Amino acid sequence: MLLDNQYAPNLRDKIAPDVPDRIPRKIGRLEDKMQRRQYRYSGAAGIVIGSIIALLGLGLLLDNMAIVQFHDMLKYWPALLIAYGISQILSSQGTSNLIFGGEVALIGALVLLNNLDVVRFSFDYIWPLAMIAFGLGMLVRTIDRKLHIGRGTAPPATGGSVPHSL
Repeated sequence: MLLDNQYAPNLRDKIAPDVPDRIPRKIGRLEDKMQRRQYRYSGAAGIVIGSIIALLGLGLLLDNMAIVQFHDMLKYWPALLIAYGISQILSSQGTSNLIFGGEVALIGALVLLNNLDVVRFSFDYIWPLAMIAFGLGMLVRTIDRKLHIGRGTAPPATGGSVPHSL
């Protein structure tokens, strides 16, 4: 056994004075984390995603019933990427969200133009572009956070609170 009974009282005496201070700090950090999570993940995202899934199901049902030719409308799915990217740009609080929204909207626009035969290109170009954009977004996010932490301010993406330390 790692902890003999002879050492237990000494360990308890060492830990006991810190407990009243540590519990409120932990609760405060948990409340901050939950507040940031509520801010970042609002119920609107669930409504939008649920609506999209329900509309896709309705379109497939109407296609199977030969009422609407849904498979012809599937070439417009990149418009969802464009809309998502633009919403990210409009609601961005930091440089990284602005870049991410622009990347998603650009990729959606390229795929939509390809589907509509306006511009022809191979998907072999899309995946490397997406990887470059993702990597650049990660770099900008990291640099943005380091700049804010270096100045003693919270980065915009965290909802305005600075993480507590033990």
